[in-house]
Amino acid sequence: MKRAALLLFPLLAVAGCVSTPVFRLATDEPDARWLSGQQIVGRDSAGVRTVVSFERTWGGYLIFDVAVVNHSDTTILVDPEAFRYTFEATRGDRRRALESPVAAVSPELAIATLDRALGVEQSAYETRAGIQFAGDALSVVAALATIGSKDDHDHDRDRDCEKHDHDDDDGESAALRDDVAHDRAMTNLAELRNYWASRALRITHVGPGQSVGGKVAFATAPLAKLTQTEYTGEADIRRPSVPEKVTAKLTLHCPAATPAAPIEFRVERTY
Repeated sequence: MKRAALLLFPLLAVAGCVSTPVFRLATDEPDARWLSGQQIVGRDSAGVRTVVSFERTWGGYLIFDVAVVNHSDTTILVDPEAFRYTFEATRGDRRRALESPVAAVSPELAIATLDRALGVEQSAYETRAGIQFAGDALSVVAALATIGSKDDHDHDRDRDCEKHDHDDDDGESAALRDDVAHDRAMTNLAELRNYWASRALRITHVGPGQSVGGKVAFATAPLAKLTQTEYTGEADIRRPSVPEKVTAKLTLHCPAATPAAPIEFRVERTY
C-alpha cells in the first residue's frame, strides 16, 4: 500500500494533474556517444553489456533507455527494480546527499496501480450515473402524478413544470460534462497503462546470446527537495537576492545481474 501511494503522485503528474520540476542529465564519461539527441554510455562486465542513455523528465519520473545484452554462457535475470541511483548536491560549502539509494519504479506495481485506478474511476462513474437515473425517474413519477388533475393551482403546476424543464436541461449538461470527464480520465489512464506494459523494461530472464531493453523510471521527488533554489543577499532594490548555485551529481548503479562501474551524471534543474 505504501509503495502504491508513493507511485500515485508521479502518475498524477504524468496525467497532468500536478506540476513537477524538470531535470536535465549529462555525463562526462569519455566513451559516451551522442545519438539522436541522447548520450549513450556502455558498460561491460562478466560477459554482459549494459547500455544506458537518459531520455527525459516525464512528469514525476526520470526516464532512462536501457538495453542489456548477454554475451555470457549463463542465463541472467534482469530486474528493473535492481537499478538504483544515489544523489548529492553541493550549495556553496554545504553538501547534501540522499540517505539511501533510490530504486527504479516497478512496472508491475505501476500497472497494478493503474488497473485499480481504472476500476475506481469506472465504478465512481457508474455510481454517479445510477444516482442521476434515480433522480430522473423520481421526476418522471412526480410529473405523471399531476397529469389530468384539475384544481385552483394549475398555474403553480405550470410554473413548476417550467422549473423542472430548466432543471432537466442543467442536469443533462452536467451529465454530459461528467461523460466527457470520465472518457478523458479513462483514456489517460489506459494510455499510461499501455506505456508501462509495452515500453518499460520488465523483469526478464535473458539467456546466452539474448538481449532485452526498455525504459527504466525513477521518481524525481528525492531530487526536487535537494535541488530547491535558496537565495542569498538582501531582498531590496540596492542588493537584490540572487539564487545560490547548486552543483548536483546523480550516480546510476546497474543491478547485480549486470555488475559494472556506476555511471555519473551532472544534474541541472530547469524548472
